[in-house]
Amino acid sequence: MERPAPEMEAVTLREFTEADAEALFSWASDPRVVLFQRREAYARVDEARRYILDHVLPHPWYRAICVGGAVVGSISVKPDPAEERGGRRSSRASMGYRIAHGYWGRGIATRAVRAAAEAAFAEWPWLVRLEAVADVENPASQRVLEKAGFVREGVLRSYVVLKGRPRDMVMFSFVDTDRERKRPRQVVAPTGKARQRAMEPEGDARHQGRQVEGSDARPAPAVSLRPLGLEDVDAFMAWASDDRVMRHLKRPLCATREEAVAQIRDTVLGHPWFRAICDEGGRPVGQVSVWPYAGEGGHRANLGYALAHDHWGRGIATATIRMVVGRVFEELPGLERLEAVTDVGNARSQRALEKAGFKREGVLRSYIVRRGPGGVDAKDAAVYSFLSSDRPRLG
Repeated sequence: MERPAPEMEAVTLREFTEADAEALFSWASDPRVVLFQRREAYARVDEARRYILDHVLPHPWYRAICVGGAVVGSISVKPDPAEERGGRRSSRASMGYRIAHGYWGRGIATRAVRAAAEAAFAEWPWLVRLEAVADVENPASQRVLEKAGFVREGVLRSYVVLKGRPRDMVMFSFVDTDRERKRPRQVVAPTGKARQRAMEPEGDARHQGRQVEGSDARPAPAVSLRPLGLEDVDAFMAWASDDRVMRHLKRPLCATREEAVAQIRDTVLGHPWFRAICDEGGRPVGQVSVWPYAGEGGHRANLGYALAHDHWGRGIATATIRMVVGRVFEELPGLERLEAVTDVGNARSQRALEKAGFKREGVLRSYIVRRGPGGVDAKDAAVYSFLSSDRPRLG
């Protein structure tokens, strides 16, 4: 009997059951399928069964890819855990998929990705951005995502560790507005006057560089870093109670001294890497933090900072970032990639990162999301990275 033409094969998605262990083992034991995955090929069906019980069934969205009733692959969508802290619903989620080798090249993966993307946005109305990464040496997976309507955004250096090796990954995205368009929009970074336009002050590493970056002709300010403690609560209030600084931070505005004490006690003291930015007199004038991503084994972390309004425009941002990269790789063992994102129109913040040695990698669409009474405001973000191996190049 002839095989149906690829475009005629019915591709459906359904939830997994423990009875699918044999099917999952058929591709999870194939080195060709797991080549670009974190884990090694399974050797026993029991490993596949245990994976279904421990990982697949508790997963928020994990589906079997079926062709003619046969399970031939899997696809998953997972909300960003960093965005879900504090009970929030994540506006971002990531997608992953795998297909049995015998079904490669038949358009099955593309149709499964399309169906999963449509389902994710339909089932999670708060979702704004769905992203997926593909290894730079995996052009087949990149083609699948592009055919499914995802937009290529850039190459992220040493983004994941696969089988003990840091790997560069191509980032793709499908955003909520893509569903309403015949073709996904292309991202164009501002240039010329639009890139140089002054913008309203904002408060974290995504935004604040536009105020804090000084002239290249100025000498580097004297800046020091130290742990921030409860004894610094009055200094902390100078920026933590200022809406111009804090309005776009994930942490709430501290309207009272008691709230500032609670925030330092509950958030700062237990943070893996949180420092006060101190001026030449040793007084705290801001904060800088490095937050390792969950599930990455300490390989990758995010940089964020805030600075008291009176100290904007003095070059403190770049001096602080340089100091951070000069020590954080030693203080957080295993850290390979430090990344930062900034509003795509925020030219000054981008210059601060570039002058501190960070490399621009691309533009992430609808990455910065703010929800308010007027609805959802989603903005594109420029993504930068600094690798452990970049350190020798600093002068």
